[in-house]
Amino acid sequence: MKSRSEEISSMFSEIAARYDQANRILSFGLDCSWRKRLIKTSVLQSGERLLDLCTGTADLVLEFARHSKNAEILGLDLSLEMLQVGQKRLEEAFKSKEVLLIHGDALQLPFSPQSLDVITMAFGLRNLTSAQKGLSEMARVLRPGGRLLILEFSLPKSWVWRIFYLFYLKNILPCWGGWITGSRMAYQYLHDSICAFPPPIEILAQMNWAGFERTSSTNLFGGVATLYRGERPGPSNV
Repeated sequence: MKSRSEEISSMFSEIAARYDQANRILSFGLDCSWRKRLIKTSVLQSGERLLDLCTGTADLVLEFARHSKNAEILGLDLSLEMLQVGQKRLEEAFKSKEVLLIHGDALQLPFSPQSLDVITMAFGLRNLTSAQKGLSEMARVLRPGGRLLILEFSLPKSWVWRIFYLFYLKNILPCWGGWITGSRMAYQYLHDSICAFPPPIEILAQMNWAGFERTSSTNLFGGVATLYRGERPGPSNV
């Protein structure tokens, strides 16, 4: 019997080939602007080492590689199929620049303590079997003063906007997502996981418990998504 993490990985593997196309259509292109917001907030510096967790098809890694100067950029994901798509995209975009994609588990990071300057994650925290354990792992491998930035779906505070959004998630998203990718189940899971995910105030509390300070959250598009930021205690140049 597969574990929950293996089931989620298999589900994403099934839709890897059309995952990016589905994201653009189903978010009406908003996911691109949200990722750019994360990149700008990260303030990645020359010579720093960045890890993008649950990197999928390497959307964030590609953007960081385009905008960074002399930063070491890594991506990690549990789905080999998603990484293969991401590797192909990287090879097409950068003929000479090396960006390393790693097959691995965000709950057991293959890095030494305090070995990374920046960790990012876009829409992956709610897919971890334990968000708290994942946050603790991120804290373990970040250096003092290192930054964590997480982009994740959330539910709007406005009840009018929330009702409309939930209708879209439950009735429209699975139909369109199933049509585009061939897997309605993946987008039914998206609805279920968003509805079950804790609100921003609880995620901030988990970040603080894991050892992060200067934590903050920023609502995007009326609260449909949230950008979280935190730092490991210690001196920082950013």
